[in-house]
Amino acid sequence: FKSENRGDEWTAVSPDLTKQLDRDTIRVMGRVWSSDAVMKNKSTSIFGNITAFDESPKKEGLLYAGTDDGLVQVSENGGQGWRKIDKIEGVPQMTFVNAIVASQYEADLVYAVFNNHKNGDFKPYIFKSSDKGKSWKSISGNLPLRGTVYDIAEDHVDKNLLFAGTEFGCFFSKDGGQNWHQLKSGLPTIAIKDIEIQRRENDLVLASFGRGFYILDDYSPLRNFKEEDQKNSLTVYPIKDAWMFIESTPLGLSGKANQGESYYGAENPAVAAVITYLFNDTTLISIKDQRKKKESELVKNGKDVPYPTLDALHKEDWENNPYLIATISDAQGDVVRRLRIDKPQKGFNRLNWDFRYEALVPVQLQNKSAGRYESTTNGALAAPGTFYVQFHKFQAGKLSELTAKTAFVIKALNNVSLAASDKKQLNDFSVKMAKMRRAARGASEVYSVQVNRLKHVQKAIHETTDADLKLLEKISELGIKQKEMAIVLYGDASLSSREFAFSPGLLSRIESTMDNFWSATSAVPSSANRHYNESADIFESMLKELRSMNDEITKLEEALFKLGAPYTQGSNFIPDWKRE
Repeated sequence: FKSENRGDEWTAVSPDLTKQLDRDTIRVMGRVWSSDAVMKNKSTSIFGNITAFDESPKKEGLLYAGTDDGLVQVSENGGQGWRKIDKIEGVPQMTFVNAIVASQYEADLVYAVFNNHKNGDFKPYIFKSSDKGKSWKSISGNLPLRGTVYDIAEDHVDKNLLFAGTEFGCFFSKDGGQNWHQLKSGLPTIAIKDIEIQRRENDLVLASFGRGFYILDDYSPLRNFKEEDQKNSLTVYPIKDAWMFIESTPLGLSGKANQGESYYGAENPAVAAVITYLFNDTTLISIKDQRKKKESELVKNGKDVPYPTLDALHKEDWENNPYLIATISDAQGDVVRRLRIDKPQKGFNRLNWDFRYEALVPVQLQNKSAGRYESTTNGALAAPGTFYVQFHKFQAGKLSELTAKTAFVIKALNNVSLAASDKKQLNDFSVKMAKMRRAARGASEVYSVQVNRLKHVQKAIHETTDADLKLLEKISELGIKQKEMAIVLYGDASLSSREFAFSPGLLSRIESTMDNFWSATSAVPSSANRHYNESADIFESMLKELRSMNDEITKLEEALFKLGAPYTQGSNFIPDWKRE
């Protein structure tokens, strides 16, 4: 039927297009069953249905219909007349027509998907016709032999880029169906029943059987994929222009905040520049994994497995696992960020850069994830413009270049009321503040180390018989200075512990100044510049105190070292010893 008024009225444009078979005369499991057979005609659809339909987007009135009893019907005049196709070479009779897609490129081109699983036949059947169904050619290619196909979609830019939904997931072809590649990376091996393409964003939307929807954001890199790319160690594809903005937190915290488990909220895509690359370097595995791979082949072939030599075991035990490094640089060639990628997966991968510089906080070998009420410590926000990404690999102690630089562009969304007119000025101030924070947090770590060193020196004096106990007075004097330094760094603990108001310490001054604009794209307020200069004055004086304290503690450590004292933690004096 068709409607010219959005469904208010309908007009038939075809007769019954099926074979019009009586289902009660069809043999099931080798025979025709009586009306009293268990579940006879129960939980089954009325047989003889149009199960697939499409109109050519290139020619009005060119209609295609597929039925559940194996027919393809074609009308070239809006339904006034129909041409029946009841035999397609390579497709068994009575095979269910699961989908028909008329090409958006050529009026004569059409795709058809057949599903014969009800007859115990799970082969993939995808056919295309270049003459409106008069002749057909299979394009099932190398799809899994038992992977029934349910749907097919055609890219709106590259006519040779096709997507197929099968029993074993989604596959794509870059050559019109001659060769197919499976799309994984978060998509389980499940039946994909329907495929749609969101053209504006180039998103691939997949409807699975019983497992919800899956969306591949921006599949456009697949348009640039070539079969020969699989011979390269790593291939970077054109990077989509990235929009920079600050995510809102309408519920107070990120995600669904404190709304509870009954409040549903899906995770949004990362606010980032998305870098898509194909990785094929099968050698980027540890020496130990390489040995295990060879041993598996020997075991598989029933051969003896030689035990590794001690030298070989040393190489395994002492090796650092190999990894990739993605270097982000700006238009001037200055490095903005380095991202480490451990154990990249073979095939297509994606890397997100959040538009930020390195955080420049003290190094931690084990990074802790942010708590419920915390935010991840991040670096300054880069200014919009052109950037580049380049990949290296680090393996067996050697650095190797894998790709040249690939350019991409960051744009500011500017969906704010007071957007900064001078993005570079905002970026320069952010970088300046990040450098101060780096130094201040480093100074805080140095202070903590100095406190620890002084405690160890104090105990060493008690344990060194030749030490002058008058040194304890010096320790006490330095301890008082350290407490005064703590007030400058962190604020007055004596007041805060008693619920009195107190002036913020240096670290609080810096962090609060940054918090006010770190996640904003508006211009830098004049108060931020004032706070920067005030903090800088305090910090310069603080650094002099830290250096002086370091010298004082080092003198004490040296004096104890000469007296034969036990080693004290943090000391740079290597324990002394001579053979007797």
